[in-house]
Amino acid sequence: MRLFVMLLLSLSLHFAGAQTQATQQKNDQAENVSKPIVRREVRRLDSSIVDLKSAIATIDTLKVKYLYLNQLELKEVPKVIYRFRNLEQLYLGGNELKSVNIDLKRLPKLRQLHLQGNQLTNIALTLTENSSVNILNLKENKFTNIPDAAKNCKKMTSLWLGGNPLTDLSSKSFKGLKQLRDLNFYRSDLAVLPKGIKKVRKLEVIDLYYNKLETLPKSITRLKQLTHLAVSHNQIAALPAKINRLKNVHTLYAHHNHLSWLPEQIVKMQNLKILDLGYNWFTNFPSELTSFTNLSELDLSSNNFSEFPQQLLKIRQLDKLYLRGNPFLKENTEIKYGQQLGLLKSKSIEVFY
Repeated sequence: MRLFVMLLLSLSLHFAGAQTQATQQKNDQAENVSKPIVRREVRRLDSSIVDLKSAIATIDTLKVKYLYLNQLELKEVPKVIYRFRNLEQLYLGGNELKSVNIDLKRLPKLRQLHLQGNQLTNIALTLTENSSVNILNLKENKFTNIPDAAKNCKKMTSLWLGGNPLTDLSSKSFKGLKQLRDLNFYRSDLAVLPKGIKKVRKLEVIDLYYNKLETLPKSITRLKQLTHLAVSHNQIAALPAKINRLKNVHTLYAHHNHLSWLPEQIVKMQNLKILDLGYNWFTNFPSELTSFTNLSELDLSSNNFSEFPQQLLKIRQLDKLYLRGNPFLKENTEIKYGQQLGLLKSKSIEVFY
């Protein structure tokens, strides 16, 4: 009898254990389903390392130029990075870093430092003074201003701060960025671009997409080296009166704003090749557009032209013209405006309507 009871108890424990194991497996499966699969962005080369385990195990450290420790849920910067004195690019984006302190004297050849998608604040980033880092990627953190640490990168040419709430940005913020050529303030909650932007005299590219700007400072026209001006998706009602000072700009993106006229002096920007004025408030065709001689793309999509802008026919040089979404483009467009469209196409202009 005693043997029988023990047998029953053993069977009961066995089934209970099996049931618990099955339940745990289901829970694990449910957890795995709920967790999104992270596809890490890495490049697997002979000179690259793509995980922490390999970084620790690598023997020939001098050949390593690219270290990918991104998207690994890291909470601190691993000391193993200092094993690679010839490192040129360090990727630490998409982790859970709240504080970063990197001694760049121990990484004398580092050219790119990527820290995007973490939880860094102005006081939580420390970088020693260096003359090696060219690209500093700080996008999508919690910076409210250009961190002082960035200014320790004396040869930095690209600074990317898009996706940060830059509510404390001021004219003083731009001091010490003498070598900067590429500045990204994409989606940064900017209601005002400080006039101190003029201090970044070597700037060639500025991205101000998706902010809250209603105007641009007059001082932006002091950026004589600028070639790309991107101010789309704001609330800008007028471009600077002396925009012609930006004589080297060849690409101007100003779509999705409140523009209804252009400054007269814009006609002197004869290096313009791409001009995007789509999704604005133009009701009358701006005659200034007929003055450009090097324009290759002109976008006037989704404005308020009730009739075909006849002055378009005066444009001397153009490769692509975008007119989609304007009120005059209704049914029978090709019949009603066939002659005008034909004249444009006879000039080898590709028209999108």
